[in-house]
Amino acid sequence: MTDTGYRRWLYPPLIRTVGRLLLSEPAAVSDVAVSCRVCLSHDATDRRSEIEVPTLVVGGTEDYFFPEGILRTTADGIADARLELIEGTGHGAFEERKRAFDKTVKAFLTD
Repeated sequence: MTDTGYRRWLYPPLIRTVGRLLLSEPAAVSDVAVSCRVCLSHDATDRRSEIEVPTLVVGGTEDYFFPEGILRTTADGIADARLELIEGTGHGAFEERKRAFDKTVKAFLTD
């Protein structure tokens, strides 16, 4: 489950019912599997130290795909990185707590 709050309970049945009518199939279903495998196998950990610009690592405290430990490790490997966790949100933190997310990004960009 990637969402929190009401989305955790509301989205799955909506996607299984109404979503089937509204969401289109990918042009090539096999492309989705290939994309997922590539995402899972990609590791740029050894290249983080090459990042020379201020970096914001932002995510939700309930993110299943990128849990807090991964976000911390990512930020720790970048010289000028700031980690911001949005409490109680999952992978869709930008949508689940839009105001908090936008405020976090705006503060980073204006500092």
